Amino acid sequence: MDCLHNLTIFIALWNIIYSILQIVIFAWQTKYVKNRQWEFENRQIPIDGTIDNFQARFPGLYGILTETPERRRINALFALAITSLITALLHLILSILLFYGVSTKRINFILPWFFTILPLIILSTIYAIIWWSGDIFDTQLIMSVTEFVLSLPINSICVVIVLLFFFRIKKSLKSIKHLENVNYARNSLINKTNSKMPSWKNDWNVELSKEFTSQKRIMKQKDRNYDLLHNSYICTSSLPKENSKQLHLTADHLAEHNRILSNEDNPPRSPGGPSRPGIPGSPASPCSPGGPSGP
Repeated sequence: MDCLHNLTIFIALWNIIYSILQIVIFAWQTKYVKNRQWEFENRQIPIDGTIDNFQARFPGLYGILTETPERRRINALFALAITSLITALLHLILSILLFYGVSTKRINFILPWFFTILPLIILSTIYAIIWWSGDIFDTQLIMSVTEFVLSLPINSICVVIVLLFFFRIKKSLKSIKHLENVNYARNSLINKTNSKMPSWKNDWNVELSKEFTSQKRIMKQKDRNYDLLHNSYICTSSLPKENSKQLHLTADHLAEHNRILSNEDNPPRSPGGPSRPGIPGSPASPCSPGGPSGP
């Protein structure tokens, strides 16, 4: 999980740099394709002045409707360059949010990143392939190959890794080890009764102190001994005198054992309150040697 987390952070940083590169490249491509578009539409003003400015900017109805295949390709490249430039600007913002979401493990900041990276990969790949469909040389060839390599082979792998991290945070992927310090949205913890929740998801790492554990063990021992004494007291009411004395001695031994465990030499006893039968320091019970005995 740590390796996947660190790798996703590196991908977020790479996408911030990639977005800046895409903004620079497509801003340059928009200007370049626009100049090529004007060349095919004969909108450049010649030096001899045979065509005025208005006629150069607006070639007329037939000049606009008549399109060659090369002119159609340039128009498609111009539309793709503008769309990719806008998508790259949005992708820069969402890549910063991705870096924050991965660092803090907040899934709400990771999900929007997929809405810009996938269109940017598709647009960049199509833009490079359309350039390859015609005559291309020098800088445009280098640009198209670079765009294709950055978009399809590299960023496709990045999308798969971020997608795995997203599903891992969302607990959709099964794993032996559970996650720590994951910040979930408050609404995601509601209405989970019908979902299959792992057993470790409800485990709480609560360590009890040694004093509390020892006191809890002593209290359980006291309650167990008290139940034995209480049962022996009930049984002595229907037994002969000799058997009741023997049971009373056994009860005294249990009470002494209880006193040693609790490390109480003189157990506190509230005046006038009810006392447990058979415990030293308490009034004589009906089964005691000096007290009233059964028939």
